[in-house]
Amino acid sequence: MLKNAAFKPPFRRQDLSPGSSQPGASSNSTAPEGSERHSHEYWRLKTTLQQLQSEIAAFEDKGQAVDDGQRKTQLELLHEYNEVKDAAQLVLGKLAEIKGISLKEIHLEFGLDPMEK
Repeated sequence: MLKNAAFKPPFRRQDLSPGSSQPGASSNSTAPEGSERHSHEYWRLKTTLQQLQSEIAAFEDKGQAVDDGQRKTQLELLHEYNEVKDAAQLVLGKLAEIKGISLKEIHLEFGLDPMEK
C-alpha cells in the first residue's frame, strides 16, 4: 500500500493575494486574511455614521428635530391608525363574503385601492 506522502494532486492551488491578479503573488502586508476587508467595512460604516449625524444636526438646526414626546405621540397615532385600518379590512372582508365577491371587487366598489392592504 502506498503512503499519502507520495501522492501529488493533479492540480496545484494557486492563491491570489488581495489586490493582485497574479497567481502566487504575495502580499507585503502582515495583516491576517480578511483584516483589510474588515478595516474597509469599518471605515465605510464610520463615514456613513458621520454623514447621518451631520444630517441630523442639519435638521435640528432647521428646527425639525423630533423630541421623544412627539415621537411617542406619532407612534401611538400610527398604532391607532393601523388598528382602525385592520378593523376596516375585516369588515370589508366580511362584506365581500356576504355578497359572494372578492375583496378586490369590494375595494373597487367603494373606490379604494385594491392593492393596498
